[in-house]
Amino acid sequence: MERGHKRDAILKEKFWFRKDVQKDSADEWVELTLDEILHGKVLRYFY
Repeated sequence: MERGHKRDAILKEKFWFRKDVQKDSADEWVELTLDEILHGKVLRYFY
């Protein structure tokens, strides 16, 4: 909870969020920015 209380945490910090929010899913967690939580994580591939 300390991350959420820091100044500009919404722009600079990452938060733990369930990978799949359906209740039947496995209990897996990932660290994401708030932008990734709201808009989806962008996969960046460099060929």
